Amino acid sequence: MQKPAMVERDWTSNDLSRVLAQLGEVLAPLAVSPICVSTNSEGTWIEMGTPDYEDSASVASSADGTILLASGGPGVYTFQTTPTPQLNITPSSGDLLLSWIVPSTNFVLEQDSHLNTTNWTPVTNVPVLILTNLEDQVILASPTGNTFYRLQAQNPEGDQ
Repeated sequence: MQKPAMVERDWTSNDLSRVLAQLGEVLAPLAVSPICVSTNSEGTWIEMGTPDYEDSASVASSADGTILLASGGPGVYTFQTTPTPQLNITPSSGDLLLSWIVPSTNFVLEQDSHLNTTNWTPVTNVPVLILTNLEDQVILASPTGNTFYRLQAQNPEGDQ
């Protein structure tokens, strides 16, 4: 589906790749219009549904853009994808700053000295939530040897 000419309401994820919108046509701006989602920076659109009332849609999302919600009249429309968070690593005053967008799924930061083992262990430093950019951040001392980091999804009970 191509993006119509006019967006009545919209929401964009922190990284601008996901967009949730109630779309309208230029020739009929007061007509009931569909609620749509784009997960590739508005390259393509997927129609989620059309509300029963003209001016009733509200949109919301998780910080990472993997859970999108829209209300329209008596209906609630949802779109959920499995998150694949990006772990950012930046030097910071001789230490390492690890950061990632606050995910809608529970992730644990883990480390290991080899990529091809099953000995990953949780990093004990507690992430700090930065509200200005909706990121979790951890500062770690620079490792002396090879150290690899990953975000590992956990189920709601905390088991891997």
